[in-house]
Amino acid sequence: MDYSERVLLLKSVTSLFLLVFGCIVLFAAWFNFLLPYCDAASIWFQRSGSIIVLISVFSEVLALKAFVGFPEIGEVDARNKYKKLLSSTKILAPFLAIVGTVIWGYGDLIYINFK
Repeated sequence: MDYSERVLLLKSVTSLFLLVFGCIVLFAAWFNFLLPYCDAASIWFQRSGSIIVLISVFSEVLALKAFVGFPEIGEVDARNKYKKLLSSTKILAPFLAIVGTVIWGYGDLIYINFK
């Protein structure tokens, strides 16, 4: 495995890890994990939306940076090898950003009506 392949693998795995972490934050906020004593559970769930948006945008930036620039000879094969993995990140990250934005804006109402 050459350097460019290792870099692409690291970026793609990091992007997917961040998306999984964003989902964990969502479920942790829904089930009141690490809830501060001074906040209501609905407000804590609403605030988690901002964290989810931040994580998903950072994950998408990592995935997009993997395809920026002119590829070197060895990098073309590595891009083709990890294209499906990075493409799934480029699909899931905007979806998670939209979910995080809705939670950020209306999370308290969602929590109160569906919990």
